[in-house]
Amino acid sequence: DIFVQTGIEVLKKGEKVHFLWGGHYEASLCEQVIKEIEEEGYAEYFHFTGFLKKIDYYYAGSDLFFLSSREDPFPSVVMDAMYVGVPVLGFKNAGGFDALLKDGQGILVDYLDINKAANAIISVKNEQDRYKRLSVNAEQKIDNDYNFSIYVQKLIDLTNRKNLKVSVIIPNYNYAKYIQERIDSILSQTYPIQEIIFLDDCSSDNSVEKAETILSVSNIPYKIIKNETNSGSVFKQWAKGIQNATGDYIWIAEADDLCEANFLEEVMKGFSVEHTVISYTQSKMIDSNGKILADDYLSYTKDIDDKKWTKDYNISGEEELAASMVIKNTIPNVSAVVFKKRNITPVLDEMIKFKVAGDWFFYVWLLKQGRISYIAKPLNLHRRHNNSITKSLSQQKHFDEIVLMQEYITKKVAVADHIIKKRDKYRKNVKNYLGL
Repeated sequence: DIFVQTGIEVLKKGEKVHFLWGGHYEASLCEQVIKEIEEEGYAEYFHFTGFLKKIDYYYAGSDLFFLSSREDPFPSVVMDAMYVGVPVLGFKNAGGFDALLKDGQGILVDYLDINKAANAIISVKNEQDRYKRLSVNAEQKIDNDYNFSIYVQKLIDLTNRKNLKVSVIIPNYNYAKYIQERIDSILSQTYPIQEIIFLDDCSSDNSVEKAETILSVSNIPYKIIKNETNSGSVFKQWAKGIQNATGDYIWIAEADDLCEANFLEEVMKGFSVEHTVISYTQSKMIDSNGKILADDYLSYTKDIDDKKWTKDYNISGEEELAASMVIKNTIPNVSAVVFKKRNITPVLDEMIKFKVAGDWFFYVWLLKQGRISYIAKPLNLHRRHNNSITKSLSQQKHFDEIVLMQEYITKKVAVADHIIKKRDKYRKNVKNYLGL
């Protein structure tokens, strides 16, 4: 009755607005209100659909959702409407839903004041700027506070089960060819994901459009952040992603790599040990077409230790630096890594000076703050390209960055003499390999 009376009031003010009541209604009551509508001469403006199986289309096709209930504790229909950007009108003190609308996500008028409700409807119809503002605010409110993934996370929190919140950052530059497979490998994870942040560094292909198409139909909250000009540094992109992330842990999943479905589930186990700041897995190598080039990186690390990376371990960061990282970057691919979120502003300027060793520098900074966990299963697939940054970088610059990092770590931790010899041997081998 209130719904119809409000609609009649709007029509009497000369506004041509259609009112649709979707769902079940009491037949005896409906007969009375239909008679009232017909007597007023507004039958063509009211529509009673009865039970609907697909209500979503009606939400999406509406301009305003009017909750005319006298009392309704917290109706899900309010959130359903807001989810598709439809502003909501309701009465103050009619239920808990008014908490959803009080900050500009909808309109609340005095309790059962039909005239004010009618005026609010007219206002939304005629003031496009206000309508757009309400619509955007409504959608953002649901995305930020009532998204289904967030709801599930809150349920998990209530069970006192420790479930660490992971933000996935996907840095991309012209990798449209790999986007579908890459995002599918992320969406298939058996461990819950807090959000996905897709960072595009001014691609000239259709990477962004592909990512939007895929992510828009997933159940995981996502953001797409596009640069208008190329940043010139993948490490600047990392920093941007970390700054925008809401999770407690960060997975930088590069757009051309892949992973097994249980990657996150396994790698997150590493954080069960207190003070762990980095957890990573062994990686397979694949080529640009997805063909496996190697089942692991053991051949890369065997000059340091031919046994260490064949089994899981969790050790102090300083031990890792002094025994391994001082020789070479023993984490070949950031896609294999999850790390505890940190404010990287203090080291960003130094990090972006590097062309290839910025990740190495970043790991060192993190490892000075805690422990590292390693999983020997090769759950990450690292794609190797013939035109990679490492190969295109000047040989002298490449060598200089390696030496710089070796010396930097040597000053940070106590390094045994036999490790110094391995460090210098690796340096000599790289110099010969590069023909310097």
